[in-house]
Amino acid sequence: MNANTYAALKELNYYASENTTFEARCDSQHLIDVNETRPPFDFVYLVSNQTANDHKIIEKSKLSNIIAHKIYLDFADELSPIIQGKK
Repeated sequence: MNANTYAALKELNYYASENTTFEARCDSQHLIDVNETRPPFDFVYLVSNQTANDHKIIEKSKLSNIIAHKIYLDFADELSPIIQGKK
């Protein structure tokens, strides 16, 4: 698991770097080519089931709810001035 995590983070870092192009062929007839220079994600969240105080969240659904709530709070905080018309 550690090796896969490390490899995924290295790929994310590589494709998020400037001057990197993601190239792919999405079909066997080579009709659709992808050449993308934008980073793959605007936001990246690295999560663990363990807090700084060694509290562990074992149940997957509870962890998913906590992650969803955290992401909601991040975006709600950023969007609240726009929603309230206070740019």
